[in-house]
Amino acid sequence: KESNLPLPPDQEAAVKAKETKLASLNADLSKLQAEAKKLDTKPKKKRARGLMPIDSLPGIVVDNTEAKLEGEWLDSASINNYVGENYTHDQNMDKSAKSATFAPNLPHAGRYEVQINSAPASNRASNTPVTIYHNGGETKVLVNQKRPGPIDGRDSLGVFEFDPAKRPKAVITTEDTDGVVIADAILFIPLEDSPLAKIPALPKPEDVDIPENIRFIVPDQSKLEGVVVDNTDATLVGEWKHSVHTPPFVGASYIHDLKEGKGEKSATFTPFLPEAGSYEVRISHNTNIRRSTNAPITIRHADGVAKLRINEGEEAPIKKLFRSLGQYRFEAGQVGSVTISNEGTEGKYVIVDSVQFIRVASNEEKAAEKQKERRLKELQKDIKALQDQIRKIPGPTYSKVMSVRDEEPEQLGDIHIAIRGVASNKGKITPRSVMQIATLGEMPKIPAEQSGRLEFARWLTTPEHPLAARVMANRVWYWLFGRGIVSTVDNFGATGSEPTHPELLDFLASRLVEKGWSVKQLVREIVLSRAYRLDSNPTAESAKLDPDNRLLAHVKRKRLDAESIRDALLLVGGRLDLKVGGDNIKKGTKIEYGYVFDGPRRSVYLPVFRNNLPELFTTFDFADPNIQIGSRSSSTIAPQALLLLNSPFVIEQSQAAAGELLKRSELTTDERISHAYLQIVGRTPSDRESTLAARFIGDSDEVSRWQLLYQTLIQSIDFRYLR
Repeated sequence: KESNLPLPPDQEAAVKAKETKLASLNADLSKLQAEAKKLDTKPKKKRARGLMPIDSLPGIVVDNTEAKLEGEWLDSASINNYVGENYTHDQNMDKSAKSATFAPNLPHAGRYEVQINSAPASNRASNTPVTIYHNGGETKVLVNQKRPGPIDGRDSLGVFEFDPAKRPKAVITTEDTDGVVIADAILFIPLEDSPLAKIPALPKPEDVDIPENIRFIVPDQSKLEGVVVDNTDATLVGEWKHSVHTPPFVGASYIHDLKEGKGEKSATFTPFLPEAGSYEVRISHNTNIRRSTNAPITIRHADGVAKLRINEGEEAPIKKLFRSLGQYRFEAGQVGSVTISNEGTEGKYVIVDSVQFIRVASNEEKAAEKQKERRLKELQKDIKALQDQIRKIPGPTYSKVMSVRDEEPEQLGDIHIAIRGVASNKGKITPRSVMQIATLGEMPKIPAEQSGRLEFARWLTTPEHPLAARVMANRVWYWLFGRGIVSTVDNFGATGSEPTHPELLDFLASRLVEKGWSVKQLVREIVLSRAYRLDSNPTAESAKLDPDNRLLAHVKRKRLDAESIRDALLLVGGRLDLKVGGDNIKKGTKIEYGYVFDGPRRSVYLPVFRNNLPELFTTFDFADPNIQIGSRSSSTIAPQALLLLNSPFVIEQSQAAAGELLKRSELTTDERISHAYLQIVGRTPSDRESTLAARFIGDSDEVSRWQLLYQTLIQSIDFRYLR
């Protein structure tokens, strides 16, 4: 939990007064926000979230836990809208070598719709290839995994014929993808259970008279606004014939009167309206020269009956499909209707397709809505002003630290010994305590109603404790000198190294405790010592008597760690941001994969992700963030030289440094070379180095030439070691 650090009494009182005022303002803010929430009735777009149980989904579900994975994939559950226990992803790495094969156990041969769930997020690939192997061969579909699919968050990959004997499958690959590829679940839904089964297929171009109008057909009437009644739901009198010859139309087809039985045929559309009010009535029809120019329509509404005629020989003005018949008031339920007949339409076809009822606000409703919108804007303005006021309230605040707290007393207690470290292999219950072997004096007593954390902290930091202060002082010495007084900084036991200067270690430990455990004070005392300020070059005698320099006759040459190399490069390039404090992760970051470490801040402010580190860090022996490490390994390997040679980051800083150097026109070539040496290796060049550099540069004032000099110096041993 977050805890407050203590303050002086005068500041404590000021903070309390500020918190009282904040509480009052926040109460006012809550009231305004509650009123605004009641007024803001516009529908919000809902996203499917949370894990989806496999048994809640249609068809045959193949989860990622059942998929055959090629290459290295990583399980995760950090984005909630996934199927089953988790999903797996490709870590955005090794794009040409990974695949996930989903092979369903289909109950029978037939047509199936294939759907994919992708746990979408902004860092996902927008072009994930999925190949479906079916009876007709294979079909490749690219899936945008950045956004939720239209079917409860899933994407449909199409309908395919499958035969279980032919081992159907769907394979997700990662090649040429532009983000993280997700393998979560693929559904194989028998067509009779699929939503697609209820949506008729579009006619083929050779079956219609105007192929270019096929795109205006609306096969799924649920996509239309308002209440739509199709001809299949109309009450028909007389013989009508279904047809798809002339698009567009709604649903599977339209019907016509065969140009027969004039005055004897009609189609009545009775909607079920959810509420009373005004509705715009629209009728859909297609057109050609054989259509009726005076088809009669009767509208029965709450205020009476309206009769009119329409010209079906004229193209419908709304998306070539719908024509408005006006606005009418209807009661809720099935009490109104629209009837189309063929009376008086001799010699022409009467077309019947669908009728649409779209709710229209009345003048009173519009006025009330405007009044509500005005009040909502006022509230939003007041809320913003109040939030700004809360943000700008002056006065001190508590500094926050992350801390722990005990469970409720009834949940505290002693636990079983885990035999051989296995939690399920329980031994006898053992009272809570500390290490007796590392205790001088009386053992601390732990009250039954407390966890013992406080007593443990006091025991650990008591001046008489023989271990904690020594371990801490040894770590500080290790970071400053490159080797600890006890060289095995993680091991002070019998298998660890003995201290080279035990009295010095005891002295530093006691000074650390005396100074209130201040690491800053201890560092200051060490770096001001004679030992720290010695030369790094050993004398001939000391090199012979103490070749490992265990007795500190000279200072060990210190190698730059990964963070220092990065900071030095940014400093050379003039980009290092020396700002103290502030955020260290980019706003909007939700997941570590794909994170770009492109900021100019000091390395101490870079985020340390468990599974994603800057390339320079992983190459130059940065500590593994997944485990505790007291001393880092120190390697000299080819990838380090190759990174300094080819890294875009190194090249960019070298170019920036060269550009700044060439702006100093008052300097000669030799002076520029000396300046470059001072920047990179902290010294002026020797005569031979100066001659070689001058020969390489010549009379060039090109940035690219000087950039190569800078990059050559960065690759030198002198850059990576402090003398």
